[in-house]
Amino acid sequence: MLRKKLGYIVLGTVLGSVLTLSTGAFAETSKLVSAYLGNHIRFEFNGEIKKTSGDKPAIIYKDSVYVPIRFIAEGTGMPINWNSQTQTVEIKTPEPEVIEKVVYVEVPKEDKEVKDEKKEDKKDSRDYHTLPISKSYTNMEVKAINILKEENQTKIFFEVKNKESYPLQLIQSETIIEVDGKPYKMSDKPTVYWDTNWYNDIRKDEISEGYIIFNEIPKDAKGIHIVLRIMQNDGSGKYNEVPFDIKVE
Repeated sequence: MLRKKLGYIVLGTVLGSVLTLSTGAFAETSKLVSAYLGNHIRFEFNGEIKKTSGDKPAIIYKDSVYVPIRFIAEGTGMPINWNSQTQTVEIKTPEPEVIEKVVYVEVPKEDKEVKDEKKEDKKDSRDYHTLPISKSYTNMEVKAINILKEENQTKIFFEVKNKESYPLQLIQSETIIEVDGKPYKMSDKPTVYWDTNWYNDIRKDEISEGYIIFNEIPKDAKGIHIVLRIMQNDGSGKYNEVPFDIKVE
């Protein structure tokens, strides 16, 4: 029977806690009740299993489980204290830990004209140079030779010399082009117009000439920023990015 299994006890009072109380205070509010020991009952705190101590076990009274309140408070990390003067069990909820403090600052909206002026100022501040322009590297020499402005398209002619034993190849599709800060795309021109010379490997001491083609630029354009990607075609995946800032005349 449950009575034999758990044991029978008589308590002076049934509390949701077991604290050190004065005998006088206990006697004033007590009455006799019967309850069962619940030594078999386990408690889980955030995945950790705990049991009450042998001298202060859980009890079962009227189908409810009662345990020392200190056991629950300490299991949940809440400080607990017995105030004998006021006969009060004092429990404090710990302050939450601040993981990250995010401060939102409202930025006042700028006048549209001021914004446009700032955007215009930032638009293009590069130092453009007159052609021809040469760039020398340990493995290659690259020269921008000429610009040809035609109807509906623009061509810039380059010369690449290989100084190393591995082959080089200019990758047209990855060319970066900006005209007065405005981006242009190689993909805007069908590949049928691209220069087929760049599809061939440039071997040691060879010089290859060809052009990069893109859409027509404005007549009042001031400068072209163009970056060539030239790959070591030896399976290593290595490449050089060769930038030019060209003054349009």
